[in-house]
Amino acid sequence: MLPVFDSSVKEVLSGARNEEFNGVLQELHGHDIILAGIESDVCIYQTAMDLLGQDFTVHVAADAVSSRTDSNKQLGLERMLLEGVVQTSVEMVLFELQGVATGDRFRKLAKLVK
Repeated sequence: MLPVFDSSVKEVLSGARNEEFNGVLQELHGHDIILAGIESDVCIYQTAMDLLGQDFTVHVAADAVSSRTDSNKQLGLERMLLEGVVQTSVEMVLFELQGVATGDRFRKLAKLVK
């Protein structure tokens, strides 16, 4: 199970400026980060920029972020893409993590996204 950071405990706009968040990142020893959440133009954007600055490869699930307005969501996504964030979707992430098109887990996943 992948860890999920509870943003309700953060006191900064960028999750990457939070000790708990950074502790989880250190434990994972990963290089790729997938972001989802609210305020793509504020919190998601600032988190992405800070993570890029720490040499992570940052992915944003475009269908799993939002903002107060659609134009703010789109602006946040566009700015992230210009800075080097990789745009993806929840379905793409799920199947990339799955990796194979066989087995019970694959069948459950395929049923879930239909």
